[in-house]
Amino acid sequence: MQSKKNNKSICLNLSIEEYQILEDKAKRRKLDKTNYIRYLINADQDDLYSVKADRALQQISAGAENLADICNMNKLDQNEILENCDAIIKGVKTLWRCL
Repeated sequence: MQSKKNNKSICLNLSIEEYQILEDKAKRRKLDKTNYIRYLINADQDDLYSVKADRALQQISAGAENLADICNMNKLDQNEILENCDAIIKGVKTLWRCL
């Protein structure tokens, strides 16, 4: 158990709807509101909306667009197709690591 000296109090201004959601979600996890907020802080994933995820999505999109262009132009250059497939695969793997 932590002593009062090691704790800080916070005050949140929530709308009635947000407060109701907080109560409902805390109850669903069988936690009081304080421990539910602690849970959210500890479960936070920094990389979820990160530059890494953004780059991975851009890499996936660019690779897919390039493949579509190659197929539409019937320019089936094997090396170009493999490079774009590799870019898509790398992007997907990076995105999964972020999630």
